[in-house]
Amino acid sequence: ERVLNVDLYSYEYGSIPPLEDCKVAVNIDCTYGNGQRCDQLGPRDTNCFETIKYGIDINNIGNIRLGIEYAQLTFNNQDFNLLNDLPTKTLGVGKSSLINAEIKIDVCNGGNFNAFVRVDAKGPNGFTCSASDNDYFYVPKVPKPKLTPKPPPPMPHPTLRPTPRPTLRPVTL
Repeated sequence: ERVLNVDLYSYEYGSIPPLEDCKVAVNIDCTYGNGQRCDQLGPRDTNCFETIKYGIDINNIGNIRLGIEYAQLTFNNQDFNLLNDLPTKTLGVGKSSLINAEIKIDVCNGGNFNAFVRVDAKGPNGFTCSASDNDYFYVPKVPKPKLTPKPPPPMPHPTLRPTPRPTLRPVTL
């Protein structure tokens, strides 16, 4: 049995190459309208549909070049492959890539809106690293207006018609 002993002295002075560091980070941000955060969305009486925008920022925070192999957004259990939307699938050290995704939602029916993004990257050494982030917001349902019965239309005022005068005729017995 062989035991490999490495001392700090040889590592500090370069006799052992430093480990390559595969690190990727991802951040998801949700906005709507003129840049308002999605957690500020509320119910509406009109225009039930709102387009929300997810900005997905993928960053190489390691010390080696990375190739993005998997990028997926899951929104309310519906999956969207983001790999083909990446401007570049290779990220140099300290570099990032931004993906913008738009989804139309019905805010009148309200509910929970959940987004989850996952990214897998691989370095030239074959090691894989992953990162994920999520975003959640809730919109209350628009209450349906209570139906109150309309009052019946007013009854027309009776109009008096003159009764015709009887005509007298002689009667024979």
